Amino acid sequence: MSKESAISEILGTVKKQLLDLGQQVQRRDGWDLSLPVAIVDARKAKAKTSAPKFHVSPIGTIGNVLRISTTCDHPLMRKLFELYQDRGDEEALSFMMNGEDAEEFSDLFSEYQKERKNGQMIWGAADASAFVTKSRDCFDDREIAVAILHTGSSGQHELTTCGVPFSF
Repeated sequence: MSKESAISEILGTVKKQLLDLGQQVQRRDGWDLSLPVAIVDARKAKAKTSAPKFHVSPIGTIGNVLRISTTCDHPLMRKLFELYQDRGDEEALSFMMNGEDAEEFSDLFSEYQKERKNGQMIWGAADASAFVTKSRDCFDDREIAVAILHTGSSGQHELTTCGVPFSF
């Protein structure tokens, strides 16, 4: 199943909640940091056996729901994430652990693992800031900003953001 199909399927399972949220957002006069956005956690949801968790949060406090990492935005971590796509997890990690910045990367990766240990999805400050901007653009386009936590095709947890029309 393609990523787009998987996201569409997840959104379909929370259609009623999105419609309710869309009605709330539609009544707003303008965008501000108290504008509600949707967070859909579909990481543990199995097709047709359990629904994803649906959360609503003001965009200004999104970091209370999706923890913001202190390590994700570091250039060495960004390089690792890019290598994951090209080489796979094990080879990418081995490359970074044995590269010219191995010592710095090792310390950074250890800190990243501590952040991830409690199982919460984390994202970098740059990603969180981009989602705030996206929420403003979505509001201007008469859409709700949505962050979706899901399991990607490689089995890794992913975070996808999108906008859905108020009357989804």
